[in-house]
Amino acid sequence: MTDAIPFEARIRATIHDYVRSFTERDRQLWLGVFAPDGVQEDPIGDPALVGLEKIGSFWDKAFAANRRIELTSREVYVCQNEAAMVWTITLETSAGALRRFSGVDIFTFDVDARIRNVRAFWQRNMVEKL
Repeated sequence: MTDAIPFEARIRATIHDYVRSFTERDRQLWLGVFAPDGVQEDPIGDPALVGLEKIGSFWDKAFAANRRIELTSREVYVCQNEAAMVWTITLETSAGALRRFSGVDIFTFDVDARIRNVRAFWQRNMVEKL
């Protein structure tokens, strides 16, 4: 992306691609939104995943366990190089069960508007069976 595009718009575009990658099941798009040394904590309390290889492993495990993952962004707030996104995930497990849960992702971005750090706030005990 170029510097001609305002930084906030670039961050919003990155978040849009982050969300779209799940629905489209696009691993390359997912990895492309992260800085090479990005960090992911999903959910908070799980070990932090550092770097694209570990973040890619998170993706692989999520899609090995689920046929479909639909991430819906409900609200996004951007302040300087940080953002918060309120979201809902609806998924279909590999066994065909439907589940839904909501949470908040807190992002920090680098100068290229790639994700340096994302922390996902959600609770496993709040996953709803549909």
